[in-house]
Amino acid sequence: MEDIRQTSYYRYLKGIFMLLFRYFPKKNIIIVLHPRTHGLLDNEIFSSCIWEKPIAEALCQAKLLITDYSSVCYNTFYQGGGVVFFQKDLKYYERQNGKLIPQDDEYIGKRVFSFSGLQELLDEGIENGRILLDRFRTNEFEHRYLAINEFTDGKNTEQICKALKDYELI
Repeated sequence: MEDIRQTSYYRYLKGIFMLLFRYFPKKNIIIVLHPRTHGLLDNEIFSSCIWEKPIAEALCQAKLLITDYSSVCYNTFYQGGGVVFFQKDLKYYERQNGKLIPQDDEYIGKRVFSFSGLQELLDEGIENGRILLDRFRTNEFEHRYLAINEFTDGKNTEQICKALKDYELI
């Protein structure tokens, strides 16, 4: 990328940021960049929002994650946050990379395909600078999450070790 400002990634990032800025002060917005774009957005209007620490730390702070197709959504959901999938470029993405793995009924958050759809969703789920989690974490999304992630007790290491012993690998 010679000029990131010419990419759809940049246009989507900027558009989402400008929408969020309507609801929150800049200090409450965290932008976690794709690793390939780090360092390419210096001196931008949202540069002070760019997360420089480990991604896991941002995900545990997030009350609402807006992502496209990333599996980090499960980390945020596990830690109590809501998820919105902004998939404006879905047709292009699938032409380039093949059909997405999640089926329509497997998403753990609402999906939107345009900036107007995202704004409508944010209007419904944010009130006076406060995220209304019940709008983003519905019973249906909880059920979908549990269907995908069987264990949610925080004992992953113990469960992996037990499975390895059961298979006589350790």
